[in-house]
Amino acid sequence: MIEELAKAEHLLEETNSLGYNNSKLTKVCSKLSKKITADILFLQRCQADAPTALADSTLCSVSSSNIPYLSGILQVVKQSDDVSEVIYYIRKYGIVVDVVCNGGRTWKKVIARNPQSLHLIWAGQGQYGSKDIVKKAERYLVCAKQRSEFSPPNIVYVFCNGVTHEMAETLESMGIEVIGERVDVSREVEERLTAVYADSDDSDDEASETICTVPGIGYSTLSAEPNCADLEASSLSKHETEDSTCSLIKDIQNLSRDQKIFMDITTMLVYVSDLCNGGCDKQFAESVLTKQAAEERQLPALDVILPHMTNKKLVTCQSALDDYWGIVNIMAGPREKARAKSLCDQMVVVPDCISSRFSSLVVSGQIRERSKVIFGAADMLHCMILTSNEGFIRAAAAQNIHIAAIVHQPRALSEEKTIC
Repeated sequence: MIEELAKAEHLLEETNSLGYNNSKLTKVCSKLSKKITADILFLQRCQADAPTALADSTLCSVSSSNIPYLSGILQVVKQSDDVSEVIYYIRKYGIVVDVVCNGGRTWKKVIARNPQSLHLIWAGQGQYGSKDIVKKAERYLVCAKQRSEFSPPNIVYVFCNGVTHEMAETLESMGIEVIGERVDVSREVEERLTAVYADSDDSDDEASETICTVPGIGYSTLSAEPNCADLEASSLSKHETEDSTCSLIKDIQNLSRDQKIFMDITTMLVYVSDLCNGGCDKQFAESVLTKQAAEERQLPALDVILPHMTNKKLVTCQSALDDYWGIVNIMAGPREKARAKSLCDQMVVVPDCISSRFSSLVVSGQIRERSKVIFGAADMLHCMILTSNEGFIRAAAAQNIHIAAIVHQPRALSEEKTIC
């Protein structure tokens, strides 16, 4: 407790000094100082009220302190240009923008929590009431797009204590810039997720497979073909196993591999993105889009995926389509939305249906339930899958599940993010 109080008092001095020495930050630092002072008073009350013998009470008080978070905000303020506001509440959307800078063109969110704890929450294993920052990022994107006076601001997540590779990649795929050290998911977290999701009733009677590989593509040939009866063992609900659904799935299964292709969310976004449709020479404020634009100029992503889409039945599942539209509705510009609709008109959408071998996949850092459903549907339908999700493919291979996939580079939606 004494150490935490000392940190808080030093932070207050540092904040006041910054505001005194930089007139442009006087208002910002004054607001931040009030927040720090409130936390100091809180810690002082805890120190006075908690008996010294009750170490647990002391630890609880320290863990409730906002000092690490407020310290992170101060550091971001120092590193940012033209800071106009801190801890800016937008109540309509239930969000707090920690640092508004670059003339309002950039919103920064500071996260000072442990990256492993954040990953557990993201995977659905946090304590009750814990907030998934990836899910909440959608609110920032919606709000940013609505505030036309900022046209719209770029969203930046700053992780003071690091972020797992998987979470960072997911945020970047949504169009959010991520700052902070990238870390691996810890063994302890992996084991906890495995313990939660492992299926104790895994069977050993899955279809045997043979694997052959050609450059860029891994083929998986099943020796046993699932039939309509197999659907009963998949994730299809009763109303989805009616004759029409069964017939649709059987029709797709009976097509040869060169007559069909399964579209992952990442592939749909490539098809739609302005980056891949003449927009790679434009300038962007976000580093992730600048990087992808440079990659696009070197190797156009459509050159990789279009040959595998031409003259084939384009197939996807309901979960993939729902998530795809969730991203498009928030992030896409008018041209991208028009392409999104055009692509949907070309695709066949089937209910979610996971093959038996994918049902046995253990959820982990790289294997999330949503991806398991999407890749499992492609497997059930005997389709090659177009995707940029290499992490899932590698993680599945580690569990001896080999995926028939064509891998391409990811591209984010960009139309609304151009500077010029």
